[in-house]
Amino acid sequence: MAESRFRVFKTVVETGSITKAAKLHAYSQPGVSHLIDSLEEDFGIQLLNRTKKGTTLTPEGEIIYPYIAEMIRNMDMAVDVSKELRGLEGGRLNIGTFTSVALQWIPDLLNEYKGLYPNIEINLINGNYAELEENLKNCYLHCAFLTEPSHEKYHSTFICEDPMVAVLPSKHPLAGRKHLRAEELAKDEIIIPAEGDDYDLAEVFRRMGKTPNMHYKMNDDFAAVGMVRAMHGITFLPALLLENYDKDGIVTIPIEGIKRRICLVYANGKYVSPTLKAFEELVLEKYGK
Repeated sequence: MAESRFRVFKTVVETGSITKAAKLHAYSQPGVSHLIDSLEEDFGIQLLNRTKKGTTLTPEGEIIYPYIAEMIRNMDMAVDVSKELRGLEGGRLNIGTFTSVALQWIPDLLNEYKGLYPNIEINLINGNYAELEENLKNCYLHCAFLTEPSHEKYHSTFICEDPMVAVLPSKHPLAGRKHLRAEELAKDEIIIPAEGDDYDLAEVFRRMGKTPNMHYKMNDDFAAVGMVRAMHGITFLPALLLENYDKDGIVTIPIEGIKRRICLVYANGKYVSPTLKAFEELVLEKYGK
């Protein structure tokens, strides 16, 4: 079975669309449909449900897909390793990141890394913790910035701790404090930031001891800060996200006992390419604590 069929199939699954996959691979839409049909014929099972709304994996496809994704990852790794064995600087590195790391670390990391290894192709995907772990599971990512705890099948290299801070209007009665306990803010109206479903914020709510008064839910972390500045409530965000941020009209105060441990995570027990190892070493050199 030709390798191109597996790659096209993987793209269809990732995009949920035969049309989008066709554009990405420079095929016609009927051409992609034919490749999927031939793949299903060779396997003897239906892999995809196709509707007007898009494509989804069948139950059988859900079982087969991880093996195909892993096979493609291993093929790409074999190409990368062969280049390294020939003494060439080349290969690919797919990195997963969440917002605060993407904002504060990634630009400088990429500048330095690409300066050292200009022929390595870097691809980034930004998402929440669950999305990044899913992309690691599906072998799209070679590594991802995540927080502990992570799944035991992943290797985690600890980088640093990042305190959770309360973001309060500068006129809030507690604005002058150096530290706060989560339960002291239980009566305030809470503005949920973009990453509000992640377990960092869940720990704040757990310590409050009751269901918080969630007033607004925002799709952007900085929009949540803007709501705080306008005195519509308070929010909670990682300190890293707000480094170098204009704090006019707001204050940020660490929440006692709540810190996330930021790690670089990749598959456990597998070959670690020199490209990934070099990236890991650079991350630790710049941001390791």
